[in-house]
Amino acid sequence: MIGVGSVFSREYYELCANRLNEDGLVCQWFHVYEMSDGIVGMVLRTFASVFPHVEIWDPGSGDILILGGKHAFKSSAETYREIYGRPAVAKDLELIGLKTPEAFWARQLASQRTGFAVPGPGPIQSDLFPVLEYEAPKAFFIGTKASLLTAYDERTHQSELAPAAKRTILASLDTAALREIFGTYNSVNSELNQFLGVRFAREEYPDGPFDDRLFHWVFRPSNAPAVAPPLPHSSSSELQRLVAADTAMRTNPSTWRESAAAIETILRANTGKNSQKLDWAPINYALAVAKTCLIHDDVERARSFVALGLQIDPTAHELLYLSRVLDRWTPQNATTASVR
Repeated sequence: MIGVGSVFSREYYELCANRLNEDGLVCQWFHVYEMSDGIVGMVLRTFASVFPHVEIWDPGSGDILILGGKHAFKSSAETYREIYGRPAVAKDLELIGLKTPEAFWARQLASQRTGFAVPGPGPIQSDLFPVLEYEAPKAFFIGTKASLLTAYDERTHQSELAPAAKRTILASLDTAALREIFGTYNSVNSELNQFLGVRFAREEYPDGPFDDRLFHWVFRPSNAPAVAPPLPHSSSSELQRLVAADTAMRTNPSTWRESAAAIETILRANTGKNSQKLDWAPINYALAVAKTCLIHDDVERARSFVALGLQIDPTAHELLYLSRVLDRWTPQNATTASVR
């Protein structure tokens, strides 16, 4: 008899790995409804401890699919076009609104660039220490929905970390395509659902109070202008300069280094100070510049901004995540980029 936790244990995944050939992949389903962030993180961490190359997919509002292998595997627009070359597979995918390879890619929450880095250090599920058998019933009783993945979605908060080809293709999807992709089966990411709702409403009611321009996310057209968020009159001069520099960094790629330098100056001036007394979050700006550096393949400068942010807050989860991502980062113009 195999207990439910055994299916998610390190020993079980090692058994699977031993039966795979070099190019073999394993797909694991899990759910986020009636579940806690700690358990979702443990399942991802256990899976990645055996299969270091991981993708996370978003089939619907309550589920995730974890795809992994012992080695990096091909996962690109070309790969998906090959899949759609199989008539039976293409027909099944069309039934759930995924009519094109581009639509299929829209359901990928994390690529191999970032999927392995989502959970961070912590406990794993083992046959000798079956945590899941005890924690899962508690989470079921509490009845909440895990939201761990919301902050690590390459379509939203981590869009700058997505492969360039993925960003370009997803930015090209129009509202009609997005309605087909997410209309029946919405996303496991509630914030993405909110953004899509605003976008759909804006198209249906163009004169209404709906504005998706403040979302710097991958489904916004690449030629859409960046808009600075409205600031209260009481905002500090530092915050006003930071917002201006951040907006310029997004709007004018040719001068991103100057904008990054302006943000760095303000961050360094506040290192060692009590950030709770500021009317802005230093971590957010350290992250924004680090991710912009990666878009432009300036990996070393990205590392320096992550280090600067961690000086301000050594426990910042997203900075620690980005640090893990950087440990394996492949430049976007490298020949292996399509594999990621």
